Amino acid sequence: MWQWIRGRIPSGVEVRKRNGPGTGLYPLCGVPEDSNHIFFTCLSAQFLWGCFREVVGGNWCHTNFPDMFAELQASFPHSRHIRWLEIGTLAWTLWTIRNRFVI
Repeated sequence: MWQWIRGRIPSGVEVRKRNGPGTGLYPLCGVPEDSNHIFFTCLSAQFLWGCFREVVGGNWCHTNFPDMFAELQASFPHSRHIRWLEIGTLAWTLWTIRNRFVI
């Protein structure tokens, strides 16, 4: 979560900037892999967030981390910690799926 919040995720685009291995493309979609794609715009991410939205009863449409963060900060204080835990779990799941395809 710390790396994600600060934009330090070693995505394909970031690795290619440093002349690292790989093409810089997301293996599931074939588009440039940045953290926004991994966690929000990829079809697998959209599906996962859609399921989460159905379970918690939300109606938002997140497309980036700042929007999600703003909505979390506006939520009820007593449920904010639980939401962060849930979002962290979903983000970890998406990152793990990505790593299984890349590594």
